[in-house]
Amino acid sequence: VIVDEVQDFTQVELAVAILCTSCPENIFFAGDTGQTISAGVDFRFCDLKSLFHRFVQEGWEGFPDPDSIEVDSLSINYRSH
Repeated sequence: VIVDEVQDFTQVELAVAILCTSCPENIFFAGDTGQTISAGVDFRFCDLKSLFHRFVQEGWEGFPDPDSIEVDSLSINYRSH
């Protein structure tokens, strides 16, 4: 499952997206923290990782180890090239 423009999602919306998948370890989130357009949303990828920590702590089944989740950043803006 691919979820794009995650910088415009609230924490609740991100949690719902995660819970709607049958296999949370196969979800891919993409977004640009510099392009947030939603008022009141201050997105950071570390907040997304904290959702996975919370699900694991609460005993939800099928969630990957939050410390194994990778956050990769693009160093080149491909829209400008």
